[in-house]
Amino acid sequence: MVDAFITQGHRVSGCARSADKIAQLTQDYAPPHLFTVVDISDDASVSQWCQQVLSQNGVPDLVLNNAGVINTEKFGSVVAP
Repeated sequence: MVDAFITQGHRVSGCARSADKIAQLTQDYAPPHLFTVVDISDDASVSQWCQQVLSQNGVPDLVLNNAGVINTEKFGSVVAP
């Protein structure tokens, strides 16, 4: 997906828990693209990453959440009706 978005002229910001995968993305895609190791279970880390994205690339046009659960409530109770 990263290749497709970059080819279309978008700035891509991403996070993951795997330092190896983030290092590879950072090596493959130079700034303004931003890839950062983030523990999504840590609110402060997520907030810091969001501020970094906003500062470097502005408000995103699209947000894709590929994985991870931030809210530990039952799925049915956190999905908007």
